[in-house]
Amino acid sequence: MRAIIVLCEGNHDEVFIRRSLGATKDWSFLTTPVLELPTPFGEAPAAPGQRPPLKSLILTHHEARRVLKLPLREAAHPPLPAFHSFLRHTECGDLIALVRCHGDSKSDTVKALVRLVRRSINAEAITAGIQITEYALAFVFDADSAIADREAMFRAAYANTFTNLDALSHNTWIRHGDVPVGLFIFANDQGKGTIEDVLISAFEARWPNSWAAADTFLTDHCPTGAPALRTDAERLKAQMTITGQPFFPGDPLSVVIDRDDKNLGLPPDAFRGPTSQALVQFLQSAPFTP
Repeated sequence: MRAIIVLCEGNHDEVFIRRSLGATKDWSFLTTPVLELPTPFGEAPAAPGQRPPLKSLILTHHEARRVLKLPLREAAHPPLPAFHSFLRHTECGDLIALVRCHGDSKSDTVKALVRLVRRSINAEAITAGIQITEYALAFVFDADSAIADREAMFRAAYANTFTNLDALSHNTWIRHGDVPVGLFIFANDQGKGTIEDVLISAFEARWPNSWAAADTFLTDHCPTGAPALRTDAERLKAQMTITGQPFFPGDPLSVVIDRDDKNLGLPPDAFRGPTSQALVQFLQSAPFTP
């Protein structure tokens, strides 16, 4: 069994990736407990005379956190990078693990997770009986100022982690030894922006009146210098959050993007656009060993 570990920035990215995959009908969302995930993500007891017990790398990742030295508010949340969801291909059985990591600013903790994955999925572990025998690492980030700038930032952050990074650019893969490493960047038609820019047309189409009213509210009633007006990206997030409040009162933007309860939210077609299609094709093209 093969797995693609997708490391993305935040909740909005995770939801967009998951819903884009789900909209194809080729990938199904797993609701099984961590214990029952394929090893080494899950666990398996010892098989007498055959192999030792197989420990969950997710559990190992959590155990490495020194909770007693953290402020309580920080300790109450899962450690970043955090495994958020798993999907399985309905035909071949491959897995996709979605991991939230908060981008380049958390590269040190991401590197620690990459090292843990290497220790958990290797020839020795495969001989011991783990179910995942090959994996790929896909990094999914926002372009922000420009795709080229994001590519350069990624290469700088991971220069000592992966080889052949000069050959890695948006929507491509390289191989670091036996491990495929890929990079996908969210951007608008001008090659900049964030995942929220990709979703503008979906919000406008689904809630045109609420979208226009949210824009008016921010234009006419938002105090000068308010956080929502500091950058275009923050204003866009605010407009999207306000747009969704009549349908998902009190919920954050990640929920507005995610839910389609009683057909009030974004429909599956919102996640079948060009960016979603390119993303799914990118993930499914990981250059595993033939």
